[in-house]
Order: sequence, then C-alpha cells, then structure tokens
Amino acid sequence: MIKERVNLIIEYIEQIITDKLTKPAKIDIESHRMDGVIYKTLDIEVVERNYERHFNLGITVNQETEFYQQLLDTFISRYANSEKIGISKYYNKWDIVGEGFSGIDISSIGGTVIKFSFKPSNEESSKVIDEYNDRLLDLLNEDHLGK
Repeated sequence: MIKERVNLIIEYIEQIITDKLTKPAKIDIESHRMDGVIYKTLDIEVVERNYERHFNLGITVNQETEFYQQLLDTFISRYANSEKIGISKYYNKWDIVGEGFSGIDISSIGGTVIKFSFKPSNEESSKVIDEYNDRLLDLLNEDHLGK
C-alpha cells in the first residue's frame, strides 16, 4: 500500500507542477486519529485552480518511517537530476507570528512551486529525513564537481 500511495502523491505533484498556470500549491501530510488509529492524511490545495482535496492515505503512524523513506527515495530518484523539476532539502522555517513550514519545496522551470509539508513523529523518521538531506547534498556536490 505504501508504494501505491507514494505513486499517487507523485502523480499529483507532476500534474500540479506541469500546469503552467498553477502558482503556488501546497501539499501537506498530517496525522489524524480515526476510529482510535492515527493515520497519515494528504491535503492538497491549489488556490488559483480552486482545487482542494483531502485523503486518508490508509498508512498508520506506525508505518510513517517506511512511508517517508519510500517517498524521499522516490523524490531523489525522480527529481534530483531532473532538468524540469527540482527539489530542495528538508527545512524548517518560522516567521515572527509563529507560522511555520517544515518540508520540501518542489519547483518547476516554469515557476510553479509546491510547498510539500510533513513532520516526523519519531526519531527514526527524523533520521530518514536527515539521510535524504545528506544524499541530496552529496548528489549536488557530485554534479558540481563533475563526477
């Protein structure tokens, strides 16, 4: 099920990012309790298109680490060396009034930016995110050095 959900997310990202009229968009992965179980949910918002969707991914919080691992591996394999879609490192940013963002920017050469927000709920998921940042940096350094 995790692979199917990752593929669904990739499909949404690529539909949004290739729409030249869509600027900006948000995709949030949250955790919500339903029937006594905490599930990962997906919220998509594209304001200019008046598009909003909410999904229960069917992935429990206990599967979060594996889910983030597959998702971030897919981001690197599809986008780290892409000429059309770029990904940022995972970062946290907070403004003066306490509004924050934790996640990745996904951008196209056409100027579309998706703010892809998600937060780890355990140490193992945090390590997966740190490894993603390290791998992305290594790839950028290799590319810069011409290896």
